[in-house]
Amino acid sequence: MPEHCHVLVWPREEVYDMAAVLTSIKSEAAKACFAARPELREVCRVPRRGRPDEFKFWQPGGGYDRNYWSQPENRKFVDYIHNNPVRRGLCLYPEDYRWSSVLAYVGGDCPWPVDLSPA
Repeated sequence: MPEHCHVLVWPREEVYDMAAVLTSIKSEAAKACFAARPELREVCRVPRRGRPDEFKFWQPGGGYDRNYWSQPENRKFVDYIHNNPVRRGLCLYPEDYRWSSVLAYVGGDCPWPVDLSPA
């Protein structure tokens, strides 16, 4: 999506720290985006009094995290993610959206690896 993304995470451990998982994902994504598009740093600059400026890539807040515990719930969420660009009018079919993982689910040639099996 042009202004947001959906990420489905299946932790590999029984006990995990979701804050650490999110920090890890968000930190690496922000670094990669700033590296690929250095001009974004200036847009994301947050001045701080008496300290060096920060560069905040992510909007503040906890997002819209949800926990899904069953395979049917997971599949419903995956379908929601894949159909989001269609609902937004960005494409006619989920398979047409360049940034989607839908091709991995339908046996197509997805441009990046998608692990469909939990742990």
